[in-house]
This record gives sequence, C-alpha cells and structure tokens, in this order.
Amino acid sequence: LLHTTFVNGEPNGHGRHFNVTTLQDYEGLYSKGFRCGYGVLTDHKRSTVFKGFFERDMPEGKGILTSLSGKCFSPLEIKGYWHRGALQGPALCTFDNGDTMIGSARQGLWEGDGKFGAVSPSTASYHSHLHQQQAP
Repeated sequence: LLHTTFVNGEPNGHGRHFNVTTLQDYEGLYSKGFRCGYGVLTDHKRSTVFKGFFERDMPEGKGILTSLSGKCFSPLEIKGYWHRGALQGPALCTFDNGDTMIGSARQGLWEGDGKFGAVSPSTASYHSHLHQQQAP
C-alpha cells in the first residue's frame, strides 16, 4: 500500500508505504521511485525503527536506529552515520539499563577503541565484547 505523488509513474515527494511481504512501514521522502531524504522506516519483523536520511532506499547519513523490543540487538539505540545502509564512523550506543558506549564502525562492523559509560561497574565488562559485533 503506497500513498504519495507520482511523477512519470514513480513515487516522488512525501509518502507512506507499508510492504506486507517484508512487514516494513516507511514514511518520508521519495525521489524517482526511491526512498531519498529524511524518513522513518519501521521494520516489524526485526522490531526496529530507523529515523534518518536515505539515498536510493538505503540509510545514508545521520540517523538513529532503535530496538523496539530490546531483543533484536544489544543496544537499545544507536545514533550515528550510515553509508550504503551500514553504520559508518562515530556512533553512540545507549543500552536499556542506561549504559552508553561511544565507538566507531567501518562498513557496519565495530572498529577501534570504544569508551563505555557504565551505570554500575559490573556491567562495564559485559559490554566490552561489542567491538567485535556487527552493527545492525
């Protein structure tokens, strides 16, 4: 189901689309048939919401990825930059218990040193494995 303006048979401008196959709901800007510009993509299968910028249907630039259930990935929220759909560059992760991690990703994988802000000392070691996990 797609609600938007069409130009030459392609979605253009602000619109909303729910895909019954992928269970993804997108509301935002379209250009020449692609998600392009600011939008919000809710993935009901993965229980995630991405709010940010898109280019040719993929996250591109500044955005926030949030886990709705906390079951999809360890961080409750990731604020950062995306390139071709993958987390790229500096990112801030916030966990459901309030712990934070500032780190960097390259092509969707955590890379280099990270800085943890643990609410309690016992949780700091729990999150130290994240530098090896793939970013969502």
